Amino acid sequence: MIRLGIDCETYRIRRGLLAPRLVALSVAGLRADGGAAVVEALGGRCSPRAGGAATVLDAAGAARVWPELLARAARGEVQLVGHVLPYDLAVLLRSAGGTDGGVWRAITRGAAVDTRARERLLRLAAGELEASASGRTGYTLAELTRRYLGVELGGKVAVNGAPAPWRVRYDELAHVPLADWPDAAVDYSADDAWWALAVSAAQLAAAPDTVGGVALLEDGRRAVVGEGREVAAAWALHLAATWGVRTDPARVAETLAAWDRGEAAGVAVARRRGWIRENGTRDLGALRAAVVEALGDAAPRTAPTDRHPDGQVQTSEEVLIRCGGDLAEYGAAVAFGTVRSRWGSVLPIGTSRPITSRPEYLVETGRTAWSDPPWQQPPAADLYAADGRPLPGGVRACVVPRDKWVLCSVDYDTIELCALAQVCLWAGLGSGLADEINAGRDVHLATAAALLRIDYAEATARRAAGDAGVKDARQLAKALNFGLPGGLSARSFVSYARGYGVDLDLQRAVRLVEEWHASRPEVRAYFAWVERVTGARGGEPGTVRQFTSGRVRGGVRLTAAYNGYFQGLVADGAKSALGVLSALAYGAGVQDHPLARELVPTVDALAVRGVRPILFLHDEVIAELPEHRASEAGDAMARILVRVMQRHIPDVRVSAEPALMRRWEKGARTVRDAAGRLVVPRD
Repeated sequence: MIRLGIDCETYRIRRGLLAPRLVALSVAGLRADGGAAVVEALGGRCSPRAGGAATVLDAAGAARVWPELLARAARGEVQLVGHVLPYDLAVLLRSAGGTDGGVWRAITRGAAVDTRARERLLRLAAGELEASASGRTGYTLAELTRRYLGVELGGKVAVNGAPAPWRVRYDELAHVPLADWPDAAVDYSADDAWWALAVSAAQLAAAPDTVGGVALLEDGRRAVVGEGREVAAAWALHLAATWGVRTDPARVAETLAAWDRGEAAGVAVARRRGWIRENGTRDLGALRAAVVEALGDAAPRTAPTDRHPDGQVQTSEEVLIRCGGDLAEYGAAVAFGTVRSRWGSVLPIGTSRPITSRPEYLVETGRTAWSDPPWQQPPAADLYAADGRPLPGGVRACVVPRDKWVLCSVDYDTIELCALAQVCLWAGLGSGLADEINAGRDVHLATAAALLRIDYAEATARRAAGDAGVKDARQLAKALNFGLPGGLSARSFVSYARGYGVDLDLQRAVRLVEEWHASRPEVRAYFAWVERVTGARGGEPGTVRQFTSGRVRGGVRLTAAYNGYFQGLVADGAKSALGVLSALAYGAGVQDHPLARELVPTVDALAVRGVRPILFLHDEVIAELPEHRASEAGDAMARILVRVMQRHIPDVRVSAEPALMRRWEKGARTVRDAAGRLVVPRD
């Protein structure tokens, strides 16, 4: 396969515009595999290279050559290599043509390589994913070029008062004939395509076989295991981020005002009590003394140090809220201030243009992350402290669809427990959990019934009648079922359960943990199996290899390894499902994606065309649907997500229901009319 490096120069990126207009496309190729001949045939303005060729084309030239380059990649004739490739693909589709189906064909054929995605997978396998933890270089092209090739890329930043680098100035050349461009501008553009191509080869050559994550293909080439899946996830998430999120002006104004009032009220209390000095600094000594007075020996402390052998009393917002009274009001004020600083400048943007963001498609667990803003960690809505004081929420309720659209949430039901059950089946550890799920039982309710010493039928009837005891027991059961498979100790579980609104003392937590494990014997067997197959034990890290994707994670501590198999399995399945949905939503046909071709009926593919995923929250997808066909689209969206996940969890029943919304809400309900069609619940 001929390998071609590509890179785009564009107008400036700004909030609400992640696919700006194209100014130039650079393409690079090697003589050794015939890539240089392809590049030279493209025309444009040459940038001389030893051992190959690189050329730069203006927007008109790109529109002339790009559709055919993409078509060749879709046929598997050429491999397109870029750094942060989804950005370039989005720009090229917008400005130079090509088809969404062609992009997906190229990705699923392994004909689209992103050197950033490749680097993250390789470092994940080596246990060095996060640069801050490993002391290695980061993930920019300049850093990778330095690391692998010993080459310093110039022109990335302004030096000693020199003009701004060309990378932020190409809009100045948008209407200048290519022949009149300064040589420095041409060479800078060509460099990014050329060095991405060189880095991609060096990454494979440098990766030791002993690390894992690298496989030998049938034709003798080396490849990174799971690379295509991560490029597909990166592309799907970039599409969602580019479409962006809109917000309701009235609700945003109300929410910001409520946060300001909550913060001001709590700060006033803290000043009156002497926890905040006149100069605005906190008197930590006085605050710690107040916490000890409120909680006594139960006041949580930091880890011991040489200076503080007993640790120090903690004063986090969570601890203050637990104290009740004025401390709780001040703790709420701290929480309001934190939320205001994180979301206060972001939510107003969505009232006039989309809030675009920066999704990260691969973190250590195999899951995703969102930043600017952190959509996966919005403050809980309608959350109250033990004494009834409101805590900051409201971010979700600010998010609304565009005019004539509705939001749709599809959330997998207890999917991590399904994945745990599947792993236990594959490892031969027992089928108790799988049998329960496959029988259609509510696992949390079954656990609640065991806690209450009643049978499942009685628990079901009492829950339907609104029994408060069953409701509380089921909430505790959720904490047990989601927390203990990750290896939580009783002491850790006390803190974990608070996140579910459950307060426990250590003695009761010890008893609950013992009872839960007695009822789930396969989990103890699972722990022993993880230690054996990963080599992680005590302080020694191990290696996790995912069952279905082959993705490798090295340097894993034991509790992370416990979580790693089932959490990673869900991550692989959910990202794969998002990829299929996004392909069909943006106009690719079922023939353009192998999983879609195999799993999705044409009627469902047509139903989700035009749908726009906006958020991907681990095991939940939120999308905007055209209102006039929201029922058909929502049901089809849910069926697609379930079918693809079922490919990763084949022996345990997977379920997910769509829920329509006028604004984003946690735990949205599925509501249907008398004809069985999805409808938006009435307020």
